[in-house]
Amino acid sequence: MTIILFIPVKQTNEKLSALHQIAHRQFAEKVPLFFLASDKASCDFLDRLLWSASTFLPHSSSLLAIGLDIDPHFPTIFNLRPTPLLANVKQIFEFEDHTSPEKLQLSKQRYQYYRDHNFRIEYSVQF
Repeated sequence: MTIILFIPVKQTNEKLSALHQIAHRQFAEKVPLFFLASDKASCDFLDRLLWSASTFLPHSSSLLAIGLDIDPHFPTIFNLRPTPLLANVKQIFEFEDHTSPEKLQLSKQRYQYYRDHNFRIEYSVQF
């Protein structure tokens, strides 16, 4: 069963910190993580974030990658798209994004979709 892990964030810097910390943790634990972006600009931004971080995280590897299409070899996906993700994976990270009313509404829609489709939903304030 896929576990959906919502991460509440109120500011953009919290999102950036969560992205980096989760990637770091997954990489250190050797749990493959795929960042599913919505467009090329988002992919490029994530690429720069992981390159410019205080500790470099190798990506485009079997442990950490960024892309526009789901890679079936990754059991964990960080969904950065505005729409919910229906995938046969172990875990999906999602932001409960309070940085704007529009993003919060999209977060609520994703939550509702996952709940309606009987996914196991958890929240984490620690990442």
